[in-house]
Amino acid sequence: MVLKIKARYIHGGAGRYQKGETYHFHQPVGKQYTYGQGMEQLAEVEQLKLQVELLKKVSKLDEKIDKVTLIKLVDYYRYQYLIGFILDCFKVSRSTYYRWKSKIKPPIHDSLIKKVEEICLKHKFMYSHRTITSLLKKEFEIKVYRIMKSRGWLCRTRIKKSPKLGKLY
Repeated sequence: MVLKIKARYIHGGAGRYQKGETYHFHQPVGKQYTYGQGMEQLAEVEQLKLQVELLKKVSKLDEKIDKVTLIKLVDYYRYQYLIGFILDCFKVSRSTYYRWKSKIKPPIHDSLIKKVEEICLKHKFMYSHRTITSLLKKEFEIKVYRIMKSRGWLCRTRIKKSPKLGKLY
């Protein structure tokens, strides 16, 4: 008995074999097909060009690159090269790069620092960070406590002495 099955109904390996797409069989099971992508497949000349171009930006060739410089460099070149290629040149894993990137805090506005300083000086450092926050709440996204703590502007607190109860022997 001969089955008449059209080629479009054949799925998987048999259909690919009939169409001549045997290159699918050479990849490992469960891996996504990425032919011609990756640092290994780039021509050696292209790899060296990429490394030279990236290292021109970094002045300290002998030392390890610091986090901030690497993040700026990747942000600058990420539209020209894949992030993985750039990180391979500096021998940094992608997970490490994204962890470093998430830890960097956005800069605080200088105008906010000046306003906090003015209020602290005007009231002789007697206002707490909560009071100053309520005064500035309309203008800024508030980070007053962090600013006051880093500059040493927190209000001076008195230590309350407890009354001495009982007799001292």
